[in-house]
Amino acid sequence: MKQKTSAKWYEEVKKRLSERQRVFFFLILLVTFLIREKSDKRWQSAAAALRLGKKELESKGL
Repeated sequence: MKQKTSAKWYEEVKKRLSERQRVFFFLILLVTFLIREKSDKRWQSAAAALRLGKKELESKGL
């Protein structure tokens, strides 16, 4: 069984989908990416706040 490259796979999918379906698919991917980015930033800021709080406690000797 031959393994398809991503470019060939994309071309096959592109032929099967209408323009409207391609735009819809792209928008779904974009929104998914943006949601993940926002989630990652929240986790980063939460971790930074935790580190800052830990530093303050250590400096106060608690």
